[in-house]
Amino acid sequence: MRILEEQVVFQQDVSEEARIRALVSETPLADREAREAADDLRRLVRSRDDALARVAELRDEQDSLLERMLDEVREST
Repeated sequence: MRILEEQVVFQQDVSEEARIRALVSETPLADREAREAADDLRRLVRSRDDALARVAELRDEQDSLLERMLDEVREST
């Protein structure tokens, strides 16, 4: 998760710099680079969000399994 977060932060900087270059230079190439950087950022954010959601699901599943185990231990004593 830390690596994904670092990548998102880095790509935010890249995207912002590309956006500023596009505004200043007003060239098609700079515009395309800004769009590509923004697209890359969106993909990274989506990957991070998907990973966070999966971790939350796994934690819920773990909690459920631990509860079941605890219930079984209580029943057997």
